[in-house]
Amino acid sequence: MDKLESAVKRPSIGGDEDAGFIPLQCINTFTNDWIIKAKVVKKGFREWKNMKGTGFLLNVDLMDKDGTQI
Repeated sequence: MDKLESAVKRPSIGGDEDAGFIPLQCINTFTNDWIIKAKVVKKGFREWKNMKGTGFLLNVDLMDKDGTQI
């Protein structure tokens, strides 16, 4: 085990430690100052190039403890 891995505490999703987190289904365009707790279920990364320049795109799918995904 790496030293960094042993120093990082990773809480599980569920239980009383979820106080203060907003479920994904409650977030909308009018919600301000929200904090979510989610698991990354899919991630993708690609580079794009065109006449205006280059860039990178990160695409992630998140899931909360209720199974709601964004």
